[in-house]
Amino acid sequence: MSEDVYIEAMGNGVSRKGFRALCKNLMVPLIEIGSGKYVDMVRFELAMTAITRIGQDNFFVPGCESIRNNSAKGRTTLDPAEVLDNYQVLVEELLAAKRVNGVEITRNVKETARKAAERMRDAALQNAPWKAQKTNEYSRNSRAKLSVQ
Repeated sequence: MSEDVYIEAMGNGVSRKGFRALCKNLMVPLIEIGSGKYVDMVRFELAMTAITRIGQDNFFVPGCESIRNNSAKGRTTLDPAEVLDNYQVLVEELLAAKRVNGVEITRNVKETARKAAERMRDAALQNAPWKAQKTNEYSRNSRAKLSVQ
């Protein structure tokens, strides 16, 4: 969905820059096609579900008044591990919220959402060893450079 739709729905003076910073902090990539930028609706809603769960700390969007006043007490980023660890619960909460808000959900939509969440989890788990390996290579290279000096 176009970023303009989200910006308009959020209101409260959310700018493009602010929305893009929010997506970055939620770890939700923007897709640029031509002169427009788009956000995957399912992933954005899943990330928003993760930060608005009952019992979570307040979440502050970059550029908000509390951050400008230096009074923000909470978090400003979403840890992807949090989504991976709770993906099944998050999908169920998202589907329940849709039901409560009067959106009819068919069995096919439920199954598709569950499969999408599993694919997201599997993709992240597949990338985890690669990221760890890159981090270890960086650490080894940094230590090697330090020992040479």
